[in-house]
This record gives sequence, C-alpha cells and structure tokens, in this order.
Amino acid sequence: KKRILVSFFIILSLFIGMAARLVYLSGGREIAQYASVTGSRVISVGINGARGVIYDRNGVPLVGGEERDAVLCEPMSLDEEAADLLRAHAVGMTAEQLNRAISVGRPFLAYVDEPITGRGLTGLRALARYGGLAQHLMGYLDDQGHGVVGIEAAMDEQLYAEGYSYTALFTSDAARRALSGYGIGFEGSAAPVKKGVMLSLDREIQEICEVVAEEKVERGVILVSDVKSGQICAWVSRPTYDPLHVEEYLEQGDAMLNKALHAYCCGSIFKIIVTAAALESGIELPKDYVCTGAFTAGEHTLSCAKMEGHGVVDATAAFAQSCNPYFCHLASLVGAQGVLEMAEKFGLGQATDFGYGIKTAEGRLPALRDLSVAAALANFSIGQGDLQVTPLQVLGIGSVIANGGVRQSVHLFEGIRDEKGNHTSLINKTSSLRVVSESTAAQIREMMVASTRSGSGTPAASSVYHSAVKTSSAETGIYEDGKQVLHTWVTGFYPAEDPQYVIAVLVEGGKSGYSSAAPVFGKIVDQMYGCGLIEPVI
Repeated sequence: KKRILVSFFIILSLFIGMAARLVYLSGGREIAQYASVTGSRVISVGINGARGVIYDRNGVPLVGGEERDAVLCEPMSLDEEAADLLRAHAVGMTAEQLNRAISVGRPFLAYVDEPITGRGLTGLRALARYGGLAQHLMGYLDDQGHGVVGIEAAMDEQLYAEGYSYTALFTSDAARRALSGYGIGFEGSAAPVKKGVMLSLDREIQEICEVVAEEKVERGVILVSDVKSGQICAWVSRPTYDPLHVEEYLEQGDAMLNKALHAYCCGSIFKIIVTAAALESGIELPKDYVCTGAFTAGEHTLSCAKMEGHGVVDATAAFAQSCNPYFCHLASLVGAQGVLEMAEKFGLGQATDFGYGIKTAEGRLPALRDLSVAAALANFSIGQGDLQVTPLQVLGIGSVIANGGVRQSVHLFEGIRDEKGNHTSLINKTSSLRVVSESTAAQIREMMVASTRSGSGTPAASSVYHSAVKTSSAETGIYEDGKQVLHTWVTGFYPAEDPQYVIAVLVEGGKSGYSSAAPVFGKIVDQMYGCGLIEPVI
C-alpha cells in the first residue's frame, strides 16, 4: 500500500507540474515538447514574417517596418463579447473575411485600430507588411514567404530574411483548431528586421497620389518623377487589390494588373512630338491656320473636337485648344519620316527597363511605309491609328520638355540596406540624350502653360505656380453601352517656372482629358505644395 501511495503522489506531482508549466508557457520549444508528449499538434501563426523592409528614397518604410496594434485570436475560446469587440476594431479585413476566419476555428492574427482584450484575444504589437502603397509595384508573397510578383519577387533574394521570423504556436486538435486553456508559445525574435531594399519612391508623394486616386481614378495610372534626378517618386495603378487575400481578386478582371507597365491609346499628347518635329526641322509654325472643323486627307476626313471649327489659330492657340486639323496639317509639312523619327527620340516604341525583371511593354509605332497613306499620317499626328504608349513613355514626353529638351533615364532601385544600416547603391550610371534644342523645349513649354491658362488643361492649374500640361482624349475603338471608351490623359510638370516634378495620369473610361485627367494633376500639385514638397520658386 505504501508503495502504491508513493507512486500515486509521484504521478500527481508530475501532472500538476506539467499543468503549471502549460499555464506559464512562453517559449515555442515547450509547446512543441508538450505536443510531442501528448500526441497533439502544433500550429503556427506568423506575427512578423522572415522578410526585409522596402524603403522609400528617404529611408521611410513602404512595406514592412510599420508596427501596429494586433491580436492573436483563438476562435474556440472566443465569447460573443470578445467577438463583437474584434469586429468593431479589426482593420484590413472585411466583415465577411473576419466572420469566415472565426467560423473556421483556427487561430489567426488580426490588426486592430486600438489595443483590445477579451476572452480568446491576446493583444500584442505586430509588424504590418502592407499598407496599400504602390501595391501593384510592391507585389505579394506566397505561403512560403517568397515574392510572387513586383518588387517582392524582383528582390526576393535581398528581402528574404531567414531566421528573423516571429511566430505564435498553439496546441491544436486534428482539425487545426487551437485547444482552449493550453497557452500560447512564441518562437523567434520580436525585434524588427532592418535589412531591405531602398526604392526611389517618396512615401509622402505616394500617399498623396493614393488619396487622389481613391477619389478620382477608378481605373488608370498616376506616375510622378523627379525632374532633376530621374527618380520615380510615385506609382499608382487602379483598381487595386489586397495582398493578403489575393485569391479573391484572381477573377476580378484587371484588379491585379500593373497598368503602368502596359500600353494604351495615346491621343493628343502626341501633338507635343509633332510640334517638336516641326521646330527641329526648321519649319515655321503656321500663324493663321483656318480650322473649319475638319481636315481632308486623301479620301478621308478627320474631324476636330470642335465640330464648327476653331477659326483662325496660331500654334499656341491650336495647342491649347487641341485643334486636330492644325496638327494634321503640320505633320504633312514635316513628313512621315520626320514625325516618326522624333517619336523614337522621345522613347516611344521602346520598353522602359528598370532591371531586376521590372520592365514595361514597348508600346507600338506604325511602320514608315504605312504612313505613306495621307489618312494614316493624319491619324498618327493626333495620336490615333496604329500607335500605343505606356504611362512611363507619356511621363517621359513631359520629362523631355521639363528638362529643356534632354531625355534623362529614370530609375526605381536606389540600393540595398543591410541589418547594420550599411547602404550599397543599385543605381547604374544615368544616361541622357538631347532630343530637341533648349529653344524648342522652351517654345513647347510656353504652349503647355497656355493650355493650362486657357485651354484643355485648365483644371490642372495650381493656385500657386503655373502648371505646364497637355491633355488627351484617345479613342480606343471599344464600345460600351453604345459609347466609345476613351483613354484620357494628362502629362506635364510643375512648377512651370522651375520644373521639379513630372506627372502623368491615365484615366480609363474618362469623359475627356480636360474633365477626367487634368483635375487629378491639379489636385496632386496643390497637395504637394501644401505639404512642403515643392521648393519655392525664386
């Protein structure tokens, strides 16, 4: 009896010790050991992934590195009061996504707008990887923590940080539901990863563009570049998607398409190139052209946007009012070869390659032999016909004029940062090519200012300095509900007096460049000025 009693107390002591240990579990090793002893399972919930940070040009995180309030939720332990509290404060998840996660029963991490506590909820601080900035450019991760597309894929080797993950461990049943009362283990280090990649984007400018896009660009692109450095400062594509729930967007049309990399119909922005070709050829721009509302090219007639015609116009008025017949006539004076060669000098028909797999489409230019037909040249002169451009090429058109006639290479990758903060530059030697003379660029710049003062670009005007823009309302040949879909554009720079930033905007399905794209430009530059991002013009 004595021997049995001793054995009983030994077993009881072991059981109590194990139970007490479970109450105070804080290490992943203990959870794993206990699961091994009892035959139960261990499931993990990532808190901070094994991933480096994507920084902007000022060293501010764009992806990763942003600590937020969060909770670890154990649905099997959740009561109604705690569930309602979570529904009221969860961010980054729709009500449907949250309810689905709770109903499945497996533990998960949720970000909240303020610290909360409740049964089945463990509050903590966690690094949120994505904040919705430049999402199509940033890309997303697979279930192994590796990049699938975008910067995440292009720089996967530099961003993957094996050994830096921080994970919560739960004891679970066969259905991977956390067992109530068994505690939570933590594995890895909660210290944030500092290594990463630095891009040319500017978080402040990116945030401004995201807000404006949310209000004014349902489908399209916004790009901003630094005139002097060639840095791409903002990159927005709409519609966007949630990188944590990619599966919900795979069948939603173009939600996951990075539109800045693709080509679209061009329209009247091409008139900048026709004007440049004429000036560089030594052709005097007609001062008293009579626009009757149409231009006859062989057996074909091309209409002006103003059906009754603009009457007598000079180059500045024709540019500001986007008079089609004027530029059809001007292109006929230059000739097909001169216009086509100028388009190539501006970078049309050529891909923009940032390296590391980030590369745009080439767009499309017509063959010279096809432009021998008068109607084809007339169409080409107003940016229609067999012509397609990427948003980055449109940005480049504005950049050439802003840079006094020089085409400067743009870049996206700034460098790599190690865990100690040491920086290795990724910028290749920048290149520049004079496309047109300073005099030609200056004349076109004045036309672009005139467009903003009294023409199709007036909604792009700023309340502080002058804007210099050209708009487009490109016909696509696509019809919806009996109406032709337009690709509406604006490209230009600000301030016109001392160009600092170039902006290109595409609004798919817009009404016109005037009413859909130009207001986006105007709002962006005013907000940039208000945030102190525009240096004073002396």
